[in-house]
Amino acid sequence: RYLSREPLEARGDAWRFGLARFGRRKLRALAGALALFSVLAAAVGLTLTLSRKGPAPPRPRSVAVLPLVNGTADQSLDYLSVALADEIYRTLGYARSLSLRPPQAAARYGGSGVDLQKAGHELRAATIVSGRFIKEGSRLQITLDLRDVETNRTMWDDVFDVPAADIMAMQAETASKTRRAMAPLLGVSEFVTENPPKPKNEEAYRLYLRAIAANSGVVPDSYAIPRVIDMLRQSVDLDPSYAPAWEFLASAYLNDAWFGDGGQDAMTRFRELSAKAEALDPENIRFRAELLYDLSVKWGRAGESEMTRGRAYRELEDLLRRRPDNARAHFIASWILRDAGSLAEAARECDISILIDAQDAGARSCGVTFMLLGDYKRAFDYLDTDPGSEVSRAVSIDVLVRQNKVPEALHQAEGKVPQWGAYNVLVAYLQHRPAREIAALAHEVKPVIDPEINFFSAAHLAYAGQTDAALAMLKTAIEAGYCSYPAIDTDPLFAGLRRRPEYQAVRSAGQACGQEFLRQRDEKQ
Repeated sequence: RYLSREPLEARGDAWRFGLARFGRRKLRALAGALALFSVLAAAVGLTLTLSRKGPAPPRPRSVAVLPLVNGTADQSLDYLSVALADEIYRTLGYARSLSLRPPQAAARYGGSGVDLQKAGHELRAATIVSGRFIKEGSRLQITLDLRDVETNRTMWDDVFDVPAADIMAMQAETASKTRRAMAPLLGVSEFVTENPPKPKNEEAYRLYLRAIAANSGVVPDSYAIPRVIDMLRQSVDLDPSYAPAWEFLASAYLNDAWFGDGGQDAMTRFRELSAKAEALDPENIRFRAELLYDLSVKWGRAGESEMTRGRAYRELEDLLRRRPDNARAHFIASWILRDAGSLAEAARECDISILIDAQDAGARSCGVTFMLLGDYKRAFDYLDTDPGSEVSRAVSIDVLVRQNKVPEALHQAEGKVPQWGAYNVLVAYLQHRPAREIAALAHEVKPVIDPEINFFSAAHLAYAGQTDAALAMLKTAIEAGYCSYPAIDTDPLFAGLRRRPEYQAVRSAGQACGQEFLRQRDEKQ
């Protein structure tokens, strides 16, 4: 009944109705439900078995690793703040059933004087890893602290030192402390590999660490993509076996295609380097899952991909069979399904993702899935996982408009309005601005690299009465693989568009897009 979004109150004869509904479901949905039931049954059985054997082991926790504090006046060591945190994050990334907060989010809490409990609450983490380092003569002294956020008490701490000039000794000792001392206290009983990637060249590893710091804003010239790429290229030339450097370099080229001037050349390099990184480190499930999504999307001006959306989903299902505990992989599955128009399946993957990690702020994007399904309450449940972000605020405006809650939508739009997705057109229309002004704003809306943003733009343009521009933008989204169907048939923002004679052709293209995804997904190997 929950999966059918039916009321959970007990009523007479309700079980018969639920049973009939269940029997009429598609085979794939039935298989999914049975698989989920099997997982829950196994969990119950395991719990009962453990209770008979004695106390259960500690449950895995959600963890945020904060940048370490540079306790010296030597600013040349600032890059180690993020570098040491990265080593801890990467080591824990190979642990089963452990949820890690993204380093980009944790990086906001660098420096001394941070309220660790407050940081943990804001990052929605049960545990915070923090620390500091100081240089004393030729030695580097590192202090690590593992803190329970709820009680604000230290669970474990340690102090160790390494030769300041030996950066690889620092890596090895930090990884060992994380794996052998810290991980068991987090409930980790198993790692997916006993041989994670290790650097083999001192200068290559130092360049890699400096690139991480440059990309995080810890050192000057942050976000300078060409500078980061240059350091990473030098790093992989010196040490071609270190997978994290290849992964980071591939991501830097993807950013150059998205946000820089790299275009098609950068996207080509991204694909080549990703294949190299994947071959070197097949156990990095998060990288591989996100890679499958990125490879399967037709990123506008950045060029086409040989990876079809259906094939990407097939390969992602293989990853999930290996790591069903990985919340981020389930979220990526929901993202692919949403793009393809398989909204009910996307919703199921969203629910599995949040069941594994109820505090993952990245799941806010699932609010789009439930908005397109017309389940606005559930949409807000997901958006509320990250209420302060620009993405959550922007999508909240959309959900409120679809509920015809115009005053609330305008309240959300106060201050800085997102500049993607034609929100300026939407807000101007809600404010009853002159038709000429709205038309002028609509004329300035251009397709962007992300097809889902183009779908949002089409919805806003259609709602504001700019149907010609909306039709063109919707075609662009569908041609780029964002199928848009069946959402466009039910979405109230497209009501005016559905009256246009050209709508049927667009609708048919959306249907064909979804059917092609299903064909690719279900074809035999």
